[in-house]
Amino acid sequence: MPPPCAGVLAPESRLGARLRPASGLHVTYRDLRSHLLRTVDELLRAEGIGALTLRAVARRAGVSHAAPAVHFQNFAGMLTAYAVEGFDELNRHLCAVRTEDHADGAAEVAALGVAYVRFALAWPGHFAVMFRRELLVPADPAFRAARDRAFGRLAEGIGRCAREGAFPPSEIGVRAAAAWSIAHGLAALWVGGPLQERLPGQSPEALAVAVTGLFVEGALRKR
Repeated sequence: MPPPCAGVLAPESRLGARLRPASGLHVTYRDLRSHLLRTVDELLRAEGIGALTLRAVARRAGVSHAAPAVHFQNFAGMLTAYAVEGFDELNRHLCAVRTEDHADGAAEVAALGVAYVRFALAWPGHFAVMFRRELLVPADPAFRAARDRAFGRLAEGIGRCAREGAFPPSEIGVRAAAAWSIAHGLAALWVGGPLQERLPGQSPEALAVAVTGLFVEGALRKR
């Protein structure tokens, strides 16, 4: 597999462009897939995951109820394509963290954790679906590749910490899992509401900086 950031999307991502409102009601066959995925996002943000069905998406998109099957075959296929978009966007956020901008691996991983939380805040619909394996087709090659690219960028930062002597290379896997768990847990607790209720008035980005900083000092910086 190519490096996680090989050919990564520019700051104005194709996903960002795809999610802008349609300019008109008429959708060509060529644009149908993008239009339907944009509609999934709109419906998910407006009414929640329980409102998603093939018919509901088709109705909101203004196309026939059979149209989604043209590109996605079934409901799981449609959500899997939507999740792939999410992982691609997550990878774009992570690849915006440049290795050369950080003094050591721990600082780089902390920045990657903050970028992860920023993604979840900006793309809550995708974040809500990407890890719901029971709704997706986890064996789909595009899904696996997009997921692995995003995790691979995090693993790059953890690998740098190992090369700097913070811990043995044999621990890269478990340290990467810990870093992922911290970032994902913080994002999920904020987007889901519990942390917003517990810490009213708190900036989620400032909280992400503080939490990831505590983690890397304890787990990833050479003593």
